[in-house]
This record gives sequence, structure tokens and C-alpha cells, in this order.
Amino acid sequence: MGIIFAMKDIVREIVEKSGQGALCYPALLTLESRIDAVALIAFGIYARCREKMHLLKVEEFKRRHSQIVRLAERKTGLQESAPEE
Repeated sequence: MGIIFAMKDIVREIVEKSGQGALCYPALLTLESRIDAVALIAFGIYARCREKMHLLKVEEFKRRHSQIVRLAERKTGLQESAPEE
């Protein structure tokens, strides 16, 4: 995410060095607004990926927990037997 916001500083620095700051001001504002929009999109993607990673970790934990419980049941003989008909 930081690289996206760094683009604003880089562009401002280039505009200042060119000496055209006053002439480029409207275009600079437009560009900065577009950079902000890209940052929002990138953050949304980041948040979705982070949530997906969290859900994957939860599912893995559940899977491991289930395996441990089954193993413990087998070792202790606590497995439920099927009801007789």
C-alpha cells in the first residue's frame, strides 16, 4: 500500500523541480485523486485477501482439531459405537 501513496510524493517532487507547479496544479490534483482511488481499490483487495487468509486458518484449525479428537477417541476407546438395529 505504501508504494501507492509514495507515488503522490514522487509526482509532487518532479513537478516542483520542473518549476511548472502553478501551471500543473489542476492536473496534479486530478492525478492525486486518481491515486487515492487506486489506493482505495488496493485496500479493498488487501482486506478481502486478509479475510480469506483468516478463514483458511480457521478451517485448517477446525480440520486439525477434528483429527486430534478422532485420534484421541481411537486411542482411549471412547468412539461411539453404532446403534444396533
